[in-house]
Amino acid sequence: MSRRARLVAWWRRVDGPLARAGLAVAVLLFGLGWFEPLGRPGYELALVAGLLAPPIVAIGVGLDVRASSRPPLASLRRSLGAASLIALAATVVALVHGVRTGLCEPVEGLTLFVLGPMAGLLVAAEWATVAALVLGWLRRGAASRGAVVVFALMGPLASLLLAVGMFYGTPAIFAFEPFVGFFSGALYDTVIPTAGLWTYRAASLATLVALLALSGHLERRDDGRLSFAWRGSPGLVLVGGLAAGLALASVAYGDRLGHWHTATSIRAALPVETAGELCKVYHDQAASEDAALVVRDCDNNVAQLSSPLGVATSEPVAVYLFRDETQRQALMGAHHTSIAKPWRNELYLVVEDYPHPVLRHELVHVLAGRRARGPFSVAGALGGWLPNPGLIEGFAESFAPRDDELSADEWAAAMRKLGLLPRLERLFGVGFFASASSTSYTAAGSFVSFLRREHGDPTVVRWYGGEALETLVGRQLSDLELEWWTDLDARPLRDAALVEARQRFDMPSVLMRRCPHAVDRMLVEATAAESRDWDQAFAGYEAALALDPGCTRARLGLAGILERSGMQPAARRAYEELESSEGAPPGARTAALERLGDLHARAEDFERARARYREVLERSLLEDRRRTVAVKLASLEVPAARVAVGALLLGDGKSAPKPLDAMARLGEWRISAPDDGVPRYLIARQLVNARSFSHAADELEAALERPLPPLVEAEALRLAAKVSCALGNHGAGMRHVERAEKLDVIAPNRKAWLREFAWRCVR
Repeated sequence: MSRRARLVAWWRRVDGPLARAGLAVAVLLFGLGWFEPLGRPGYELALVAGLLAPPIVAIGVGLDVRASSRPPLASLRRSLGAASLIALAATVVALVHGVRTGLCEPVEGLTLFVLGPMAGLLVAAEWATVAALVLGWLRRGAASRGAVVVFALMGPLASLLLAVGMFYGTPAIFAFEPFVGFFSGALYDTVIPTAGLWTYRAASLATLVALLALSGHLERRDDGRLSFAWRGSPGLVLVGGLAAGLALASVAYGDRLGHWHTATSIRAALPVETAGELCKVYHDQAASEDAALVVRDCDNNVAQLSSPLGVATSEPVAVYLFRDETQRQALMGAHHTSIAKPWRNELYLVVEDYPHPVLRHELVHVLAGRRARGPFSVAGALGGWLPNPGLIEGFAESFAPRDDELSADEWAAAMRKLGLLPRLERLFGVGFFASASSTSYTAAGSFVSFLRREHGDPTVVRWYGGEALETLVGRQLSDLELEWWTDLDARPLRDAALVEARQRFDMPSVLMRRCPHAVDRMLVEATAAESRDWDQAFAGYEAALALDPGCTRARLGLAGILERSGMQPAARRAYEELESSEGAPPGARTAALERLGDLHARAEDFERARARYREVLERSLLEDRRRTVAVKLASLEVPAARVAVGALLLGDGKSAPKPLDAMARLGEWRISAPDDGVPRYLIARQLVNARSFSHAADELEAALERPLPPLVEAEALRLAAKVSCALGNHGAGMRHVERAEKLDVIAPNRKAWLREFAWRCVR
């Protein structure tokens, strides 16, 4: 007997469809557990198991009900009992794998797994029981096996299609689904909320109670028909009616419970509309000032992008502006990740600095969608039905370059020298998600920029619109890759760029990280606790470090808590250990070095503080860090400056710096040093953060008339250009840009970004 025949014979000996369904689910969970993201109860396993396991149970239950003549209530009880046992066995298998690989967050992981797909198995049993009974009634007897299987699968499939329909037809990207549980919607968000699952499953329980009450009043005749039979139990009817009412209420008021949201419910939370020429912004009253800036910047970006993209600007772009990430996650699902839906002509942002750092990137997605095909208005195969994430994000990165020390091409050149650059066939396929987002986005943006330089914007736009790249340029992708590599290899790079590139790009994808949800949640909670409960913050950082021993953010956090607790020697040792650790990322080592300088400065050991700060300046490529350290270094020479900068940037060692509280100290420094431009620049920056642009402009003008360290002068000029744009003073803005372009300390890519921003603002 062949191996296949033996397997078939063994399978037939398994007792009944319910037992086979249980065995299939157990084998499925056992197999999934050998893949790292699925090796323990958690979000990823809950999502995959929710898509695969409930249909298996639905088929098994449907076939079991078909083969029996039990009354409806008995059939439902048997189905729910079997589904409960299968769920218990599946949970045990998942926990065994979790013990083998290490549990990340037992409570949260089990909550997502049990309330998600395991509760979904009970829903599948309910659905399949009802489907088989109704099908038997319609067929006046036992329905065919094929019909039962089809009906059993229709529930999970219809529910999934409804979730896709909500994703497509509303701004929301998250979904609560009866069989799967919860889908967060954003791949790169690692902090997954679980609160809504409890109320959602409470509604599932209410539905089950109502169904049990109903089935208790049904009889199943010999011909398969169902008939109503009064049991003389008004209490049972009352309980069933109340449960049905609660289930219906959970659907009707799902937006208030956070189970779903539509454009109507989101706009109710963002009731104010600020309209421009080409854009409109929905926001609440608290964000009105920011909305005015966003709508102006949005208008300017749309006008500037419409020509190279070859799109019409007749339909205004809708921008949903949330006051913070928590509100955005509650209303449409995205927390840290900014989202656009080109087919809806919408993008979803939170209030940030001016100009908004990701507005242009998301606008490119929306505007490029007007040239794309398919239901989602994005680049992709099969007429746009199969999105190409590499082309989608690379296109946006190219047309919306970042205000960064290096361009995407320079970063890609550094990745190539370090052996970190992904291959194009992987980058423009499903392998896009195999690398960290920073790596994939930057590399794809560099290649699209290369094509724009070599073959022009119209060619790249046509590629995005669905035409084959090989046909457009007359070359295979492999040949284009070699040409791209040649272009990258010709770019000179400093050693500091390679060091920074290794830290930025040599990291795993979120799908390959161990316990990303648990670690990131612990870090978020620990950071929030620093201002109120040091013990809680310390415990949170320790827990994150236990799951991820290489988490330098947790190590820095622990050292900071030691410092604020008055344990300076222990904090110093922790910083020194991190700074000297060969395995730590260079950026983390530099951050530890800067913290050591801060410790010395607070202890008035100025000689050691100077040495630490100067070393940071030599090591770091990042202009923002170098500028901050330059201010700290310069402040050591003047008592008034030390006090002001200490209040603004260092804190008192027991609490974090409080910029607004430092304004008085900065004012005293400004008075005591009338010829020093640094205090005026620092005051202006706080005013910009408070959206007081007119007063900030006056302080910046005064600062730029006085001596400033080169790095501070560079930032003062950039800040003055942005403030001038916000105030509509375009002449002053261009004057500041022209002066900034003469400074050697500003990287060429940042000069190009500033020039482009200034011209956009003049529109």
